[in-house]
Amino acid sequence: MKDEAGRWKFYGQNDHVRLYAHDDYVKKIQSHGFHVEQFGEESFGEAVFHSLGLKQSSILYVVTK
Repeated sequence: MKDEAGRWKFYGQNDHVRLYAHDDYVKKIQSHGFHVEQFGEESFGEAVFHSLGLKQSSILYVVTK
């Protein structure tokens, strides 16, 4: 799709980046045979998240095959 209107119509956005919901993102990776580990604030602690300016909802994904 080369025109912006068409990209909005078919993809819901006008650029090359695809937006996924959290569960869809993880399921898509897993469907290709990868193992996904997720580490959030509970893994690193509130102080680390605060010092790095991360939101409480931020997640570090470690993907292995």
